[in-house]
Amino acid sequence: MKFGQKIFLVSFILIIIAMNGIGIVMINHTYKANIQKEIEKNMIQINSIMTEINAEMNSLAYIANVYWKNDVNIKVYQQGKMIYTNFSEEYPEIEEKLLKSKNTTEIEKIEEKPNVQNGNINIRDNEAEDGKTNRKENKTEKEDKIKVYIEDNKLFMEMIEDTTELITLSNISKVNDMKKEQIDYFIKLSLASSLLIAFILSITVRILTRKIKRLNKTVEEVAAGHYEARVRKIGNDEISNVGKSFNMMAKAVQDNITQIQEVAENRKRFIGNLTHEIRTPLTSIIGYASLIKNGKISDQRVIMEYCSKIHEEGTYIEKMSQKLMDLLLLENGNILIEEVNLSKELYKILQELKALFPDVRYEIQIEENVLGKIDKVLLKSLMYNLVKNAINSYEKAKVVKVELSKDKQIKVIDYGKGIPKKELEKIKEPFYTLRKDRNRKLGGMGLGLPLCIRIVEKLKGSLEIQSKENEGTKIIVKLGEEDEN
Repeated sequence: MKFGQKIFLVSFILIIIAMNGIGIVMINHTYKANIQKEIEKNMIQINSIMTEINAEMNSLAYIANVYWKNDVNIKVYQQGKMIYTNFSEEYPEIEEKLLKSKNTTEIEKIEEKPNVQNGNINIRDNEAEDGKTNRKENKTEKEDKIKVYIEDNKLFMEMIEDTTELITLSNISKVNDMKKEQIDYFIKLSLASSLLIAFILSITVRILTRKIKRLNKTVEEVAAGHYEARVRKIGNDEISNVGKSFNMMAKAVQDNITQIQEVAENRKRFIGNLTHEIRTPLTSIIGYASLIKNGKISDQRVIMEYCSKIHEEGTYIEKMSQKLMDLLLLENGNILIEEVNLSKELYKILQELKALFPDVRYEIQIEENVLGKIDKVLLKSLMYNLVKNAINSYEKAKVVKVELSKDKQIKVIDYGKGIPKKELEKIKEPFYTLRKDRNRKLGGMGLGLPLCIRIVEKLKGSLEIQSKENEGTKIIVKLGEEDEN
């Protein structure tokens, strides 16, 4: 069963139960009130009849005829003997209950009334003076006890005064008929109301569940791979909040999928480039080694030349493996961030570079006592690779400029061949080089700059490349401030 159908069914059942419960309570309340009114009316009548009988005992037939016109039958007992009745039929069991002593079995009755206790009704009859409504003070109250019994459409009352016992029988079918009419009317009204409530409730539930259906449709689209799908027409209720949260989740999923796809594509391209880079030197090594092994070359000078080529290609593979190991360690290894004097560290690194590349002229502009948080090993690797890339951009007359500013920006500048604008993004990819024909001779393999980029990212910094073809290149490194624990 769908959620909307559950809401409809539960709401409809609760409304119908509440509506019918209220109707039943109101009908019963009205019925009891009408019964009470009949009892009170007959209480007045039985008191009047008893008064008239005591005053004119010889006129029983006349008195009975007067009340018979008001649909009231009477039966009179004098000293235990019946002296008059106009009952159309006998009710011996009921009369026996009414005439029993008040100390015996209590009288049964169908309806309990607020002023009916154990089948008895206590009435106080206060005399009026000269027809006025004012009560006489110090008047002795006369208290009579009336017994009541109801069966179907018949209301029996019994009153005893001195030796006279009076039983009255009144027809209360109008009250019962009224109750039946109310029940019939309520049933018709309930059916009509139920249909109307069902119609209104179905529309309401459809409106309330519309957002859920829209959310479910979007979920299905995302599950099918359409990660750009979003929940539209979001409001401010709880379901809308779920939609907003889902949109945030869908965006995060889309971003993660995009990143995973980019990583997968980069790895695929990396493996392809790595395979290509290794295949070339391996082919040379195998070719030269086969010629020597097969004895087809006897000239020692040629053999030594081939061995030199094998050594050169092997050294190239060794350097490549070292770069790859550096990248791997950078991805998975821990780094030690500490506050150091960047000025002193750069001076020390540049002195080592001068010894390695003595034919290069260095222009150094380093601000004194610049402090920063960095890993010394990564800083050294960063500067080695950036300076070597700058050196490799020259054919001759190599000049490398290194700057350090107060805002901890490191700049490595060369005036070499520069980088074409269309190549600026590509050179960030592993194994991508600008001049593949001279690549190995210049000692480059397309791993230095990607390694530098990863080092700067690891240090929470940024690396910017500014270059013009045949004018030179400027690398700007901005070091971050975050502490790595």
